[in-house]
Amino acid sequence: MSFRGIFRFDQIPLNRPVIKSNQIGLIYSKGHVIIEKSFLDRESSNTFLFFHSKDGKQPFQNTLDYKDVHYGNVLKPSITSIENIDHFNDLICDKNFPISTAILYNEQNGHLEIARSAFGLVPLFYIHVPNQFTAFAADIKSLLQIQEIKSIISVNSVTIWNYLSLTKEGVPYGANTFFNHISSIIPGQKIVFTSNELKNEIYMRYNPTKWDHINSLNEYGEEFKHLFSKSVQRCLDGKNIIGAQLSGGLDSSSVSTVARLIKPDSEFHVFYSETHSPMANEKHFSLEVAEKINASHHIIIPSLNDIDTLIRHTELYGQPEQMALSPTFQGGLIQNAKESNCDILLTGHDGDSVVGKGNDFLNSLFRAENWLRLKIELSNLARNNNFYSLDQNWNGLTDITKEQLIYQNFFYKRLIYCLKNLSFKQYIKLIAVADNVFNIKRTKSVGAGIEALIYILQKKISSSPNSIQKYTYQEIREGNPSISETTRFIDDKNAEFTDSILFTQSIRINEEYFALARHYDFSIRHPFYDPNLYELCLAVPQLIKFGNGIGRAHLRKAMEGILPESVRTRADKAIFNTYAKDSALRLFDQGRDFLVDSSPVWDHVDKKKFFLAVRILQRKEQHSGTQHLMTFFVNRTIFLAVWLYSLK
Repeated sequence: MSFRGIFRFDQIPLNRPVIKSNQIGLIYSKGHVIIEKSFLDRESSNTFLFFHSKDGKQPFQNTLDYKDVHYGNVLKPSITSIENIDHFNDLICDKNFPISTAILYNEQNGHLEIARSAFGLVPLFYIHVPNQFTAFAADIKSLLQIQEIKSIISVNSVTIWNYLSLTKEGVPYGANTFFNHISSIIPGQKIVFTSNELKNEIYMRYNPTKWDHINSLNEYGEEFKHLFSKSVQRCLDGKNIIGAQLSGGLDSSSVSTVARLIKPDSEFHVFYSETHSPMANEKHFSLEVAEKINASHHIIIPSLNDIDTLIRHTELYGQPEQMALSPTFQGGLIQNAKESNCDILLTGHDGDSVVGKGNDFLNSLFRAENWLRLKIELSNLARNNNFYSLDQNWNGLTDITKEQLIYQNFFYKRLIYCLKNLSFKQYIKLIAVADNVFNIKRTKSVGAGIEALIYILQKKISSSPNSIQKYTYQEIREGNPSISETTRFIDDKNAEFTDSILFTQSIRINEEYFALARHYDFSIRHPFYDPNLYELCLAVPQLIKFGNGIGRAHLRKAMEGILPESVRTRADKAIFNTYAKDSALRLFDQGRDFLVDSSPVWDHVDKKKFFLAVRILQRKEQHSGTQHLMTFFVNRTIFLAVWLYSLK
């Protein structure tokens, strides 16, 4: 449960809840909040704040430490008082005082304010029935148990349609959930509930201009190292036996090495998941880092019992699984860390989004039609990276072939965009640039050319499904007129800074990490999620981030002398396509009972398209993009089928 609350705006009395010995009860005439003590202990590096005011004017006082409280306020012990509502707002906006959840209840006017952390590390779901009640919780299952809403909730077909669309993974996280009437608070925002309405407000705002006084890679690297170390330190406060997920990638390796600098004498365990997939094999990097920091290196073999793990995790989440890989992948890491008696498991999630790669530098050159500079930088990208996703024999290619593959891939994506969104005139113009400046048309060595790019696109569309939904989006909208569009509190200036981190895939994964931590009664921490660190990364110019094509140059600079050079300067990343494909087919074999003709999943998924996706995935050879899309379709269909079955 973690925590849940309900407040009424009408005259109907609430039954007094039973408060268990492992819980704290905050009970008022119009509502109550119940909090598990283990949640407060587990979230000790963040803060759960609860305040109430009887007259709206008196200060909010911290009267009792939560370990001794039965009724009253809950505050982190270091906070002694809240002077007024402005002070409340100042606290939740303080980037040096990151919160997980903050709640303000005013008994005089019945107003309720709830704020969610900047990165959504703790879920916050709610139901608001005007002139009746507001209920909220850290998990959907707790809301589903409320008697008042059992008769009004139903499955949200629009959310399901989006869930089955790969293109919706990177869109900004919205308030809609898989249930009508149950919404999610968007990270970095708070909602003010009154009897007849609710109002969204952004409380977390970023100001990258405060770093305008620095402008060199060395300076950005030093600031990054300072702020990143502070974030890791905060995660490790009070922890003695340290655990860290260590894939061998740049992010997890940076977390592990900095953690060891902070805790030089602590028992230290690192965990690597073995996929038995050559393209995903980073074991040698993981072992090199483990040896450098003198940590016990554990190799975890994910369970092959995918379906049972999926069923169990779906029950925990109350929503369909979101992670792209088998659910046994993350579960095995957490379970082994707990069995090793670790006090914490550190991860490198979501370093890619927080740090930024600098790819927008290329986009800016494209938008400015600076073709010659773009060609130079794409050549740098080809020389300083390993693109095994474009050719598994990348290191065996000539420099010219590598460059042409990068040119082709870059323009292929923009040609698709042109075909879908721009005028025919712009499309022809882009073809001319690709031909005359980048020589794509005459490049026979990579078997492509503009004609081949168009042929590949047409062939992909005709031979494999590019969608799997049973109905079009318009049909779903027309059939569900009462379902609102996914809501997102729009603030263009702030959205410019948050869209790179507050997208659906990332925040849903955060919510799943939270549920897994609760299930295993274990602390999981993501040091890259730090408001000050993210604000700094926003300030780093794209050109500096790009780093002549290697990307994330400010992080690499910060890790000089800390990471092994082979890891700090590595340009490639693990490719999990084969592992994901194998686990998806295994899940299909194990999950056939959920795919019978009477399964409710076929109310949302086109059965013929699904089985076509399975057949394509069963072939020995597929284009990497096709394989990725078919894996997505198979996984999402089975994830959805298991969830729909759990609702019976």
